[in-house]
Amino acid sequence: MSKTLTIDVPEDLYARLERRAQMNQRSLDDEVVHVLEATTDVDLDREALWERIRRRRERMPTVAWDPEELKRKIREGRK
Repeated sequence: MSKTLTIDVPEDLYARLERRAQMNQRSLDDEVVHVLEATTDVDLDREALWERIRRRRERMPTVAWDPEELKRKIREGRK
């Protein structure tokens, strides 16, 4: 069962959606539904994502650059 959604969109966005629908050989309604489905199907578990980031950071080697060594390398790279 489908529902009807009525929204006001800026003219330039409407025109872009129309062009996109034509390029994809879809009706405007079908294109809008396609775009909405594509952007809302992502099941993003933020906590799980942050946990994966934390684990990766723990595995990464820690590099402590000496500030003077870093300045020297930058100067050398500019030559």
